[in-house]
Amino acid sequence: MISGLDPGAEDHMTKPISFIELLARLRALVRRNRKQIQAQLHVGDLILDPSTREVTRAGVDASLTKTEYLLLEVLMHNPGHVVLRQEMIRAVWGATDAIEPATLDFFVKALRSKIDCAPARKLIHTVRGFGYRISER
Repeated sequence: MISGLDPGAEDHMTKPISFIELLARLRALVRRNRKQIQAQLHVGDLILDPSTREVTRAGVDASLTKTEYLLLEVLMHNPGHVVLRQEMIRAVWGATDAIEPATLDFFVKALRSKIDCAPARKLIHTVRGFGYRISER
């Protein structure tokens, strides 16, 4: 039992397994995971809530498409850091050859039109030859 728990197992049951006990342990795992719901992501006045998939900028809701939301989520998980174009494509479309490079630029432009549209400080920045960064700078 200890040899399994020390490397990272969360629970252990010995044979013979009681079905009722198994169900109780599964319910406990579900409860534990509900408590670990991801916190909101913040960059300046931009807030992304992964649990509701809502995005607001300066308190105003931003209505994003699924692709725009996924791109923003990738950027907001890496605030202040350059996210390479290939990483963004892989995270959203699954493979770097799944889309044309200009398609990424199209979706980032659409995302900017919804996130950086007001005269407020721009958050999404292009790092030429590499990718994009989200930051307040």
